[in-house]
Amino acid sequence: MNTQQIVLASRPVGTPTHDNFRFENIELPDIQDGEVLLQGLYYSVDPYMRGRMNDAKSYVAPFEVDQPISGTDAVISNINFHARIPLCGQISLYNSTETPVGPRLQPMLLTRSVLMQGFIVSNFQSEFPEGINHLAKWLKEGKLKFEQTTVHGFDQLPTALLGLFKGSNIGKMIVAV
Repeated sequence: MNTQQIVLASRPVGTPTHDNFRFENIELPDIQDGEVLLQGLYYSVDPYMRGRMNDAKSYVAPFEVDQPISGTDAVISNINFHARIPLCGQISLYNSTETPVGPRLQPMLLTRSVLMQGFIVSNFQSEFPEGINHLAKWLKEGKLKFEQTTVHGFDQLPTALLGLFKGSNIGKMIVAV
């Protein structure tokens, strides 16, 4: 069976471009006993994928080249004393080619005795079952509201990922194939 895969063709410097991706036609082996063939109908593109395009240590391994791709200043100036700032997701910096200078907000953080701590979702893995139960209940009760952007076509996966860095989406970016 013939299919397509998307390969990281090269590591980006700064903002990724379509040149960093390559489409390849491949032949899948025959299905063996006990195996199933799945066809993806929807794919999610997420900001964390940009970090995986770099060859750098992180909480998740980087994509391999030539392999398939498997807050504001205004808030800080009004922050309370002993406030806590969760630091997660730095999409505005993912495409930086140099280490950003700063933070220039340190004096305000210092004088207000603020604690800023980074986290990633896997820090709370032990709480996933409880979270899933709450989310399922709220979804059933109609309490969860969301928006998403849907792009159509497997060939649009790189474009959808690049659109994250341009603000092309509202909510979750989904690719329907």
